[in-house]
Amino acid sequence: MTNRFTIFFTAATLISAVARTVAADPLTVTYDTVDAAEVVHRDGCAGGCFIHTVVVVRGIPRGQSTPVSQPFDFGDKSDMALHCQRLAVLAMSKPGKFQFVIGSDTNPNGSSVGHGLCQLTLVSP
Repeated sequence: MTNRFTIFFTAATLISAVARTVAADPLTVTYDTVDAAEVVHRDGCAGGCFIHTVVVVRGIPRGQSTPVSQPFDFGDKSDMALHCQRLAVLAMSKPGKFQFVIGSDTNPNGSSVGHGLCQLTLVSP
């Protein structure tokens, strides 16, 4: 009986560990300044065809000095992507006043699962 419990417990632990590695990893970037933000729609057929809404942000990430462009895939959540674009435009209008945080979840193979994060933080009044 104890041997069966040990085997069951070990199997459950391994399954749980595998599930955690397959779970989505968030791609989140905090920008000190934002130079550009655009919303683009891309066709995607990985696991079923639909249009992906992607926000492409160009700016200087916190702790860096060189601007970079980074796409954030919001899957079919176009309303969330447009909300993020509006916050990025607000951050562009007052450089140094805000920090802009944007993120989306991706699978280990790089495809998006369609979750998003946007945040605008006042740095200096």
